[in-house]
This record gives sequence, C-alpha cells and structure tokens, in this order.
Amino acid sequence: MPELGIGSGLYDVAIEAQLRYEFTRKFVPYLGVSWQASFGDTADIVRAAGGDDRETTIVAGLRFWF
Repeated sequence: MPELGIGSGLYDVAIEAQLRYEFTRKFVPYLGVSWQASFGDTADIVRAAGGDDRETTIVAGLRFWF
C-alpha cells in the first residue's frame, strides 16, 4: 500500500524507555528515549519520500492528578 507509506512484511518497530520519579502519586516527572525504525519495502518508501527510516527522540513530561 505505497499510497499509505506501508510496504509488505514487518514494516515498523518502536521501543521506548522512561525513567520517572514519584515525588507523590499525584506529581511524577519523567524522561525517556524512543527509537523507531522502518524495515523492508516500507523503509524504501520512506527514504524515497525524503524521510529517515530510523528515528530517535527524547521525551520529557510531567504527570499529575488533581
């Protein structure tokens, strides 16, 4: 399905890890890293469109309850 940017077979894998610290159950900051990769025909489609078939991102956030 090239029009959707998806090739045949295993096309995408994502791995994410987060480190968080609970000051209290209602206030939790976190840091993380996420890695995503495309494979096979999907990677070819992504590269042909000018994209990168591997991507690493850093995530930071805050979880809180009212």
